[in-house]
Amino acid sequence: SNHIFAVELDTVQNVVFGDIDGNHVGIDVNGLRSIESASAAYYPDEKGAKRSLDLTSKKPMQVWIDYNGEGMIVNVTIAPLRQPKPNKPLLSTRVNLSAVFLDSMYIGFSSSTGLTANEHYILGWS
Repeated sequence: SNHIFAVELDTVQNVVFGDIDGNHVGIDVNGLRSIESASAAYYPDEKGAKRSLDLTSKKPMQVWIDYNGEGMIVNVTIAPLRQPKPNKPLLSTRVNLSAVFLDSMYIGFSSSTGLTANEHYILGWS
């Protein structure tokens, strides 16, 4: 196993990795092919209406990555900056992260855009 867990905010559709489009969020485990993905969007209210997000808009966004170890559920939620965290995640999938993570590992951030240019900034971490 490669012992890799990643949440990708992908602005390039790469058919080799099965990307659904050039504006998606994906959960990757031990490789570059997402086990779950969706076009970038968020659920701003209880009515459940999904609003699209453009990852290349240059507008700040926030991402929440939550893990329930008991249920082994990873939730990924995204929204524009200063919006409250939506109640409904964009992605929710079962992953046993204890089989992926080692006792000692590195955490990092990476990006790749092919021939296009994007900027990525971490504005906060908790």
